[in-house]
Amino acid sequence: MRPARLWSDAVRSALAEGRSEEAAALAADSWRHYSVSDPTLVRSTIRSLPTEVWQADPWLLTGLACSYYSAAESVERATSALYLKEARRQLAAQDATRALHDPGLPAGAGSADSDAHPHDMMVRLAFAADQRRRGRFERAHELLNRLGDELEHDRSAQFDWRIGMESRLRLERSVLDWHRAAFDHHESSIGPALAMAREQLLPDERVRAYGTAALYALLNENYPQVQEWVDRAFAAADAAEQPDDPSEIPLRDSVATAPALIALALMELERGNFDRAAELAPDLGGAVRGTEWRSYSAIVTSMTLLVRGRPTEALEPLRLARQLAHRWTGAGLLDTLTYVIRMGIETALGRNFPFEMPHDAQIDDSRHLFCSGRYSGWLFISQSRYHEAIAAVADCVRLGEAHSRGSLIEALLVDSTARAALGEEARSASSFDYALLLGAESGFRRAFYHLPTVVLGPMLTAARTRPQPARVPGLLDELTDAFGTDEGALPALSEREQQILIGLAAGRSLRELSQQFFISHNTVKTHVRHIYRKLGVGSRSEALVAAQLLGITPAAPFDLKR
Repeated sequence: MRPARLWSDAVRSALAEGRSEEAAALAADSWRHYSVSDPTLVRSTIRSLPTEVWQADPWLLTGLACSYYSAAESVERATSALYLKEARRQLAAQDATRALHDPGLPAGAGSADSDAHPHDMMVRLAFAADQRRRGRFERAHELLNRLGDELEHDRSAQFDWRIGMESRLRLERSVLDWHRAAFDHHESSIGPALAMAREQLLPDERVRAYGTAALYALLNENYPQVQEWVDRAFAAADAAEQPDDPSEIPLRDSVATAPALIALALMELERGNFDRAAELAPDLGGAVRGTEWRSYSAIVTSMTLLVRGRPTEALEPLRLARQLAHRWTGAGLLDTLTYVIRMGIETALGRNFPFEMPHDAQIDDSRHLFCSGRYSGWLFISQSRYHEAIAAVADCVRLGEAHSRGSLIEALLVDSTARAALGEEARSASSFDYALLLGAESGFRRAFYHLPTVVLGPMLTAARTRPQPARVPGLLDELTDAFGTDEGALPALSEREQQILIGLAAGRSLRELSQQFFISHNTVKTHVRHIYRKLGVGSRSEALVAAQLLGITPAAPFDLKR
């Protein structure tokens, strides 16, 4: 029989024999071991106690609250807040009573002969985690700081419990720092939690700790380390005993895996493995339910659609992410991600968008992880404003290796494309070769997908004629295979398609073109679809860039055919 069932049976057996206090103690000691994988069992076991017992115990109320986190229905998940609120109210009443008897006693500190204090601190940690799940990141930060101070000055708890509590506190802080974009704090937060994961953390906490480490490795663009931490998270989840009741949740399918799944999906996007990122959607959907991670899951979906050349479709999941987070406070990372993705979508659609991030989307980003200059550059290129495109990424290019690798590769591709359009072939080649080298070294691929196939093909062909470092030819082959480029070949546009493309470049609408050529509006739309397919682009702005660079439209400053 699995441990969760043995525990539940022991509680019920004690109750049947009239040992209510022992039953309550058994329930309080072990419910958190099973609240993630066996929430229904935890809920029924706690409620099997006399009502006057569990309703008056803040720790047991917290157990009920935690058992609702993975509930399928939002109404059930909302129940967790009610139980936690009552638990905190009771703690406040207990603190007031203790203060009357001992005015010098800090809030939350039990008397010397009381064992209630450790559970009280765990209730406070659970409430801080609940605030984080609800997107109240500043409030959670305040509560965790207060709890950290309390733990720092308390000397009444046993050593092992203190170490375990410190590990859990550091884990919660590291997750919160991710949401708040307080990335400079992560080493001091997650390190101790990882060091003590095997000895002090429960299975679901270990899975979360490894997944959180993967998220920070992603920020450092260390993809092998991301994969290592993700593998550890999944191994820890798989090592946990599987429930035999279909109503319970295997740890691999629980919310504990959300950080690892988010890290894995984002890494696959950065490496250009878009199909693999899309395959993770079902697992993500189950893991993020009822948590703040659902907004990040929507972000992943939006990014996947954007890099696949479907910017209009990418708008809907982006709206969902913002809708889910509309009451969040202190969400520095999500605010930044949504703004950058929105800029990418608007750029792909050829629409103007403010280049300066609003205040709530500004974070300390000295490495330009979320550089907006690249999107400004692509938008300027789509408008044939090549000098402005170069200026938009100039600071990024100057930063060099101090810049985030992924953003630097994209900035170099902007610089290369713009300089090619201006006829600066040598400097264009230099930027493109540098981007290839960084891509080969880092495994970063996503930036190359911003270039239409018809533009990238000639660039790849030209790069093969130049001496390249040992790693680069493999990347050239990979990109050629991925894009299906027929190097040196130009798209075979029909005469009518060329006329339509020239009209689009002149700013005419589809209806104006239908009137000009005496064809139906739907026929014009069909021609446009064929143009997009032949040029390997997903939007009007990309089609115009490709047409100009290939000399198809008369405004082209040079011809890549030579």
